Amino acid sequence: MVDAAALLEPLQEETQDPRVHTTLARIRMQQGEFDAAHEALARAENLDPSDLKMAHFTAELLRIQGRFVEEVQYRRRVVFATPEPSAGACLNLLTALVKASSGHRRPTVSEARLVLNKLREAPDATRDHRLQAARTVFGLPGFENESLALYAADDPARADERDLVARWTTLREWCQEHQQPLHRIAEFGEPGRRPLMAQLEQTIVLPGFQWLPLVDEGRVAFQGLAASRVRTRDEDPQSPLVMASTEKAVLRLPASLPHVKGPVIVLGGSGGYYHDLVEYVGALAVPETLGLGTDLRLLVSAPIPKHLAELFALLDIEERRLIAWDPAQPVTVSQAWLPTRLAAGGRWFDPLLAHWYRRRLAPYMVGAAPQRRLYLSRAGTSRRRVQNEEAVLAALQPLGFESVRPETLSVREQVELFSQARSIVGSSGAAFTNMLFAPPGAQVIVLQNRHLVAGGGDLCFDVMAEACGHTATTIGCAPVRLVPGERAIDADLSVECDALLAALEKQASPDRTAGHDSLGPAA
Repeated sequence: MVDAAALLEPLQEETQDPRVHTTLARIRMQQGEFDAAHEALARAENLDPSDLKMAHFTAELLRIQGRFVEEVQYRRRVVFATPEPSAGACLNLLTALVKASSGHRRPTVSEARLVLNKLREAPDATRDHRLQAARTVFGLPGFENESLALYAADDPARADERDLVARWTTLREWCQEHQQPLHRIAEFGEPGRRPLMAQLEQTIVLPGFQWLPLVDEGRVAFQGLAASRVRTRDEDPQSPLVMASTEKAVLRLPASLPHVKGPVIVLGGSGGYYHDLVEYVGALAVPETLGLGTDLRLLVSAPIPKHLAELFALLDIEERRLIAWDPAQPVTVSQAWLPTRLAAGGRWFDPLLAHWYRRRLAPYMVGAAPQRRLYLSRAGTSRRRVQNEEAVLAALQPLGFESVRPETLSVREQVELFSQARSIVGSSGAAFTNMLFAPPGAQVIVLQNRHLVAGGGDLCFDVMAEACGHTATTIGCAPVRLVPGERAIDADLSVECDALLAALEKQASPDRTAGHDSLGPAA
């Protein structure tokens, strides 16, 4: 990739072929060099404003940057420059129109209908094109019934299924509307994000919908309870979400549902270490802090993974309290106790999360002053490895760092280890979840793909560290392996050791003024 760019660079000043500049722009886009990509595309546009490939890749670059209003202008060129545009081009324009109309802009409804008609008439239009188009325009004014009909024509509900249209609302608004008690923890969170718990009657719990509930016979879904973006059924076959807008969701459910007699606390689970500890089991902090329902049964995901079985044992939660439920099967619960989650998409973490884990797991934590410095190795994984790990360890070991692989340890061993952590360094991954067990004040250094850091994205563990009372820095590193179809976050990394040491030094300066030589070898 780099060699190809080097070959094309000398040609850019003298060539009159827009394809050279467009190709160079595509390479720069893949390398995350967006300013250089824009410059190359501008040169291509100056040579031939009607070139459709230039327009397409300019639109793609603007989409990546979230500049949807500008993207629309280039998508229009691609669609309206030919009497029979491709279905893919029409779908791209539809998506851009909807995104550009978000916020306070007026939606371009008439243009969306024109493009939707062009998509239907496109010779290469497929079932997937039409289903995606239905999902895309669902939220536009006047398109709800048309979207439902378009979707049902290509993917109708089976005889044993039913489709529900639920409106979004918040848990607080619904409880106020129905005069239901809503328990709140005032000393944690922040205004608008206080930990809450409600008791819901005859609730449909949807494991494939991040274990979120539907109330009022499925007509209402709660907004803001999902810890991350809820995927549609085309992305995840277990998801019941067919289509969604900012106001409504279309869900496909079995015509009849099994029933669990309550009261039960809905916890759920995903099978992943980070998600289970942070988003699901962590929510148990809410009823326990409130002192409510501490002996109730817990609805969790089946099968219970090893790390959760170990965690429940450490939390003194007996197996008899657990209702292990098939994550592919929605269920009706006669009385569901619903605590809000203490994290949201890596962008927010409630300080209650670390406070509760430190209190509940205190018997397994080492009480002495934290002295251990941990480097989290991903050498045994296939993603986000540090390619120059030997050099990194050579730089860190004189400072007292030791290399550890938390995934090889039991949960109890991880709690004990991280309760002694003074510093934590490693490539982004679930092992950083264990900072929950470190005493406040730990130094946390996250190694991440520099293109994600430059874009301001995926600083999840920085935010988590702040909620835990730690000091955190994310260092942008050069990606050295990115295969087609791989997410940028999963690329292997090459770490600049000098930058890593400088970040540790900068973090240590407040400690040094307080009388601690934080960069000296561990005692």
